[in-house]
Amino acid sequence: MTLSGQSGGQDESKSCHYHGTDHGIGAAIAKRLAQENFKVGVAEINQQTAEKTAAEINQNQVANAKAYVLDVAQCDQVFALHHQVVQDLGEIDVFVNNAGVAYIETIVDSDPREVERLFDVNLKGTYWGIQAAASQFQLQGHGGKIINAASLASGKLYPAKCLFGFKVCNSRTWSIGGEGINQGSYHG
Repeated sequence: MTLSGQSGGQDESKSCHYHGTDHGIGAAIAKRLAQENFKVGVAEINQQTAEKTAAEINQNQVANAKAYVLDVAQCDQVFALHHQVVQDLGEIDVFVNNAGVAYIETIVDSDPREVERLFDVNLKGTYWGIQAAASQFQLQGHGGKIINAASLASGKLYPAKCLFGFKVCNSRTWSIGGEGINQGSYHG
């Protein structure tokens, strides 16, 4: 079985919309999905990193990737991009919510702008991504998979530091609505 829940032949075409693929685990998972014959919508706030990841996938894989620019903190951008990915790559089978920011400061030293950005990206961005993906799955008339990244910091309190690396992704606490929509998380 493949991630899409289908039987994984090379002729099968699946599509994945992916937020947060600039480096590390995000880029590695996007490349792995391409190896499983997924068309990958690579969405990043930085155009150069999105294009770099998509180019690496297109150079080394059978499947194709397309780069998109996105600020996940902007709800209208998230929904518009989900629609654009469907137009470009076809129906979405898997959505990966990997975008996140971390600031490690003491509570006393924390910058209010960084705290706002943290909540905008890690909380609101995660929520908008789940909402847009679940809405798209319902429009498509079948289920899909939503995978959320969570920082290791989300499960551990660091003394004398404000928990700036958190990402809200506990799948047991979210009710998505819609049959066949599966959600899970991984800690990176």
